[in-house]
Amino acid sequence: MAGTVQDTSRLVCYGEGGPGDTGCAYRTKHRTETTDFKIVTRGWLDVRNRDSAARPSPVVEGREYRLRWAMQPQDHVVEKGHRLGVVLISTDHDYMLRHPSGTRMTVRTGLSSVTLPVAPPAGS
Repeated sequence: MAGTVQDTSRLVCYGEGGPGDTGCAYRTKHRTETTDFKIVTRGWLDVRNRDSAARPSPVVEGREYRLRWAMQPQDHVVEKGHRLGVVLISTDHDYMLRHPSGTRMTVRTGLSSVTLPVAPPAGS
């Protein structure tokens, strides 16, 4: 699995600690692997801020919501025979507030769609 992992052999302290924070942390190291898959773009939407980034709106259990969000622009050539996939996750720990533990989300895939801007092949 690629990503950042703790190096538990290297504890580093950055001054005095306080309640709940010792002021120390383990260094991290980045681990990468080769894979047949590539992330082409990412996009975010916090469902609680679906109408406005400045004002949250409550999420009502059992109610359906139509959600739309843009992806980060990325120029990428999809080779003939390759496939595109979409991965939805319920939180992004680095960028969003977390929903309470046990929160469930249902996606109606038959009603979902992805719109891609398609350009003609180069030189045509």
